[in-house]
Amino acid sequence: MSDSRSMEEELLDPRPKWYYLLLKGTVTSDPGPDRMGPYDTKEEAEHALEIARQRNDEWEEQDDEWNGKK
Repeated sequence: MSDSRSMEEELLDPRPKWYYLLLKGTVTSDPGPDRMGPYDTKEEAEHALEIARQRNDEWEEQDDEWNGKK
């Protein structure tokens, strides 16, 4: 849950999750194979590759710091 809803609100009134389909480059609310997600919004899912790239860059930077390369 990336929004401010509580766990109770999420259980009582669930919102659909969104997935990025790797093979088609489109977005769906159906979970399944070859998908990235879940994301809370369709817009987040549309930027799944960009989000993953940013996270990978951050992790590589943290690894470099941990290993004394920075």
